[in-house]
Amino acid sequence: MNKVKKQSAKSNSSDSEYSDQLFWQSKIDDYHQTDLSRKAYCNANQLIYHQFQYWYRKLNRQPPSNRSAIPIQLVPSPTPAASPTAPKTIATITLGSARQLHIHDMTTLYQLIERLS
Repeated sequence: MNKVKKQSAKSNSSDSEYSDQLFWQSKIDDYHQTDLSRKAYCNANQLIYHQFQYWYRKLNRQPPSNRSAIPIQLVPSPTPAASPTAPKTIATITLGSARQLHIHDMTTLYQLIERLS
């Protein structure tokens, strides 16, 4: 099966990178107009799936500065004996070796998941 030659052309020039970017952006735009999975789109259009995935991620990546912050409130963690009515933790995220983020409500959990996706 012949694969699109454009995919294998490698060059150090910025013109080639820009050309590749335009090529893949047009393929990604075409893909968004279909109901196909990425794999099926690549098969139907004789594209190498892994290269399509690479460009899909690269061109759809948002810089971190475009993401808005999630407001959080830091409170000291009570010891179990000091607070038997502490809110139930529904999720815990370990941040490094000594810190944990305990989430106590579903709204915060959904917001966090949405922002990290």
